[in-house]
Amino acid sequence: MPKVKPLALPSREGRASQQDQADLQVVCTGRRRICALLNTPSPCASTAICHIQDMRSRLNNWFQKPRISQPEIDPDNLQNIETLRLQRLSFKDLDSDPTGLYVEGIAITARGYQKSPLKEKIEDVLSEVVNLVERLEADRQFAEEALQKEKRRRKVLVNKIDAIALWKLNEHPAIIQREHDACSRDIAELQWQLKRENQKVDEVQEKLLQSELLNRKLQEDTEFARNQIPIVKENNERQEDFLRLLEIAQAEADNVQASTKEDLLQIEMELEKEETAATKERVAHQQRHEEILDELDDRLKELNRLKVLKKNMLIGIEKTKEAVIFKEKKQTEFLDRLPEIANVEKAEEDKISHLNLELEKEVKKNEQLRDKRNSIQRESEIKISTWEAELVITKAHLYLRNEALEALLKENKEYEQKIDDCQTKICKSEKQVKQLHEERKQMLQKINDNDEHWEKAKQELTEVTEQHRIIKAELDKQENLVIKEDQEATIIIEGLRKELAHLMSTVEKLKGKLAELSLELKKYDDCSELANRGLQKEFDESYSATQALEAIVKRMKELIENLEKTQREHEDALADLEKDIKLNRDQLKVARDLHGAILWKIKNGINRYNVLMNKTKEYQGSSREMEKDIEAIPKVIAELEKDLDVVDFKNKSAARTMSTLQSDINNWQLRTDLLKRRSLAHLRDRRQLMEETEGFLEVARAENERLAIEYQDLKKMLLEARQESVSALRVKNRVHKKCSYYTELSLLQKRMHKVLVKYLEQRSLRFLVDLEECQTVARKTSQKISIAQGKFSEEIQLISVFLQSIRESSTTTKNAEKNKQTSPDATEVNE
Repeated sequence: MPKVKPLALPSREGRASQQDQADLQVVCTGRRRICALLNTPSPCASTAICHIQDMRSRLNNWFQKPRISQPEIDPDNLQNIETLRLQRLSFKDLDSDPTGLYVEGIAITARGYQKSPLKEKIEDVLSEVVNLVERLEADRQFAEEALQKEKRRRKVLVNKIDAIALWKLNEHPAIIQREHDACSRDIAELQWQLKRENQKVDEVQEKLLQSELLNRKLQEDTEFARNQIPIVKENNERQEDFLRLLEIAQAEADNVQASTKEDLLQIEMELEKEETAATKERVAHQQRHEEILDELDDRLKELNRLKVLKKNMLIGIEKTKEAVIFKEKKQTEFLDRLPEIANVEKAEEDKISHLNLELEKEVKKNEQLRDKRNSIQRESEIKISTWEAELVITKAHLYLRNEALEALLKENKEYEQKIDDCQTKICKSEKQVKQLHEERKQMLQKINDNDEHWEKAKQELTEVTEQHRIIKAELDKQENLVIKEDQEATIIIEGLRKELAHLMSTVEKLKGKLAELSLELKKYDDCSELANRGLQKEFDESYSATQALEAIVKRMKELIENLEKTQREHEDALADLEKDIKLNRDQLKVARDLHGAILWKIKNGINRYNVLMNKTKEYQGSSREMEKDIEAIPKVIAELEKDLDVVDFKNKSAARTMSTLQSDINNWQLRTDLLKRRSLAHLRDRRQLMEETEGFLEVARAENERLAIEYQDLKKMLLEARQESVSALRVKNRVHKKCSYYTELSLLQKRMHKVLVKYLEQRSLRFLVDLEECQTVARKTSQKISIAQGKFSEEIQLISVFLQSIRESSTTTKNAEKNKQTSPDATEVNE
């Protein structure tokens, strides 16, 4: 049969047909009813399988028939009516290759050898149903076989029981049979009890051997403990001496700690004061630096003004040159006017003499200003050299201080390492003390356990004595044997009692020693805790002191950095001042040269004026013009005097600033000297304290080493005491095992007599109990058979329900096929 699959339709034809959906719903109804298949009543699996095969054949026939798939048409869209496509399957072309014919409005395709997913699903469902039916049939057959086997077994067992009952009735009467059964049971019980007693005897012998070994070990341990009592006393005395030494050292350490605390407080106060002074000095330096910068700005402004004046002077000199040239030209003109000028020469000579006097005064003033300027330059150079030397000295002192601080930091690190080592040793000692406490607790628990065992042994002894008296009254025949055993037992018990009394006395002594040791350990623990606390306090204080010193060192570093910054700024300011001074010097030189040139020109003019004195008469007209020019010259001279006054004022202000700077530098030097002295004193005190602390730490180390040695000795003592206690426990266990052995023997004798007394009474009861047990077993078997029958009936009902569901599904499939056959005929009619 070829595999039929639906053709992949285009986008307009990709919708699933309503008939396929209906087919799926019809086929999938069987799965919903699978839960009802389990309730089928009759074994009709073969008929169900036949129905399923019929369904398969009908489905195959239905899928082989041609079908027309007509998509849904919307009444609103009339365009879709023209592009309808139908798919048909022709019976002739099933064996040939699939072909397609598309006509406008209809699409005819042959779908051969293609299987639809709906068919695959239906076949899967049917195969699953067949598998289920086969499994149910196999389970039913297996259940029937098991039922038959159980019925056969029941029949066999019933026949055997009946045969045994008939045989017993025929062979033995009822009373003899009962006695025979009772005797057989009694013999079996006696054999079992004898085996058990033999096992107990072996166990008791092993316990006796173990108790003897424990007694020997306890005796050895007690002797060892007695020998070591004086050693323990000596160790205790040594520990007391060490504790006294520790208390003395602790008191000394407390005193040293108090003194160090006071010194640290003083140092902190001094450091705070120094910090406040340093902050104030910083503020003052900043203010001074700002003032110096302002002064430098003012000086720059003044220099600019001087440059402007210089330019104006040069312009005036050029104008004067031009005027002189103009005058020389006019002199030729005024030669004719010399007689007129001669009269005016005298007045002019007077004026010139007056002007010469004024010029001499100005020259003297200029020389005085030069001397002052040279003296100021020398003083500034001297001060700069002194300042540089002081800066070098301060740098050297700061470098020494830094080295000292680094050495202190290294020493602090070494002390911190030493303190860490001490802390590790202290932690180890604390751990060892804790271990000793735990071992002591374990020893006390063991001693308590031994006391409890001893009390139990006493109780068992009392019970044994009471049972022994009862056995004496009941067993008169075995008096001789019992008397002998009692005598031996009494001798052994007396010896054991003596040993136990001796052991109890030794145990009490050991308890007293342990109590003393525990008290001493507590004292030692308290002392060690106090010492540890003191060391921790010292460590905390030293750590806080180191932190404070580190903070101080950081502050000192910051101060040093600030000093270096201020020094750099000061050096920059000095360099700027030197540059300004050089510029001023150059400007003064230029002014001097100009002044000399002017004087030289004035001298040349005077000479020329002397030459021209003879020609003044001719140049009277020109003299009048010269008078006008001479009247303008005093104004220029007044301006020059004003400029000189300004320069003098500036020089005075510069001298004042230099004096203030020198005073500030002197104050700073004094402060640095004071700081050096204080720091040196602090360093000496700290070195002394560090040396003292090193000595104390070495003493504490030696004491710790001694304490460690003592601790090891104590540990050895504790181990020896443990060994002694273990040996005592072993001896006690041996004694306890011996006592338990004798008590078990007496209990066995008592039980044997009780068993002989109660033996005959229990025979009749046991027989009745056995009969009742047989009856209960028969009832249980009948109940089980009834339960199995009910289960089988339920399974048969499930099978019948399953078959009914299969029949219903077959009827539904037939109706669906009929409907499908009618539906294609109707579609053809519509076409």
